[in-house]
Order: sequence, then structure tokens, then C-alpha cells
Amino acid sequence: MEKHKGYASALFSLSIEKSNLDNIANEIKIIDDIFSSNPDYAVLISSPGVSKKERVELLKAAIKDNFSDEITSFLVLLCEKGEICEFSQCAEEFYKLYREAKKLSVAYITSAIELTENEKERIKKRLEAKTGKELTLECKVDKSILGGIIAQIDGKIYDGSLKHKLSDIKKVIEQ
Repeated sequence: MEKHKGYASALFSLSIEKSNLDNIANEIKIIDDIFSSNPDYAVLISSPGVSKKERVELLKAAIKDNFSDEITSFLVLLCEKGEICEFSQCAEEFYKLYREAKKLSVAYITSAIELTENEKERIKKRLEAKTGKELTLECKVDKSILGGIIAQIDGKIYDGSLKHKLSDIKKVIEQ
């Protein structure tokens, strides 16, 4: 198992045990955003040119009392192990586990035209009924599909595009 998966799994298990899953998920998002917007900081606190003790102190000074003990301990562990640059991958793995536990998924919707809010809501309800998961929609427009929609959820593709239907008709005619 890759290290970041092990770390994420351990943090996920701890957050379940402490009944603190949603709070930990929110804190991970905040920290991931901080590291993403300040990439030099993660490099500094993982630098072998800075002693481990100093790195941990820099980290503790930065997070102070703003985060739970679980997240603080997790960050200190990553820092001590020289793995703080892996935080973003740990966060990604944690969120996979979180979405699975909460039955949450993202539906990537492609349509030929911009969808109205009403259309998005109808599509969301149909897809939630089909998947049994709570969905967040991420929509984009691609005129090349001609009409209809393509939905991708958890690696599955539901292709209801006009382009796909025309392709199917073409195959039948060619047989």
C-alpha cells in the first residue's frame, strides 16, 4: 500500500472512532487549500536543511489552536516522517473514503448546451435514484455531442448524447 493511502486510512479510521468525520474532512480541505496556495511552505517544513524539531515547531506555530488534535497530530506525524509534501495525496485518499462512507459522488455532466437550474435538478434527482448516492454536479458544455447529456459517475459513463445514439444507429445500418 502506498504511504499516503495508509496515512489517509489511519486518519479516516481515527475520525470515525472519534465521531469527528465531518469536522476532520472540513479541516483537511482548509489545510489542503493552504498548502495549495503556499507550496513553498510545505517545501520548507519538509526540507532536510531544517532540523526535524524546527520543522515541527514551524508547523505547530502555523496551525496553533486552529485545528483538532487529530489533524494537528496527523500533520506533526507527516512532518516528522518527512512526508508533509504527501499531504495533498493523503487528502485525496481521505476524501475517497469520506465520499464512500457518506455515499457522496460527483457527477460530471457534459451537455451540448448550457443547462438550466431546473434541468440540472431533474438530472441530479434521476442520477441519484439510479446510483443511490448523493451527487454534486459539475457541468460543462461540448457542442460536439449534438444533444442530450453524458454523465460520468465513479468511473461509469452514462451516454445519452445524440452523437452516441446516431453512432448506434449507424452501426445497426452497417450490419
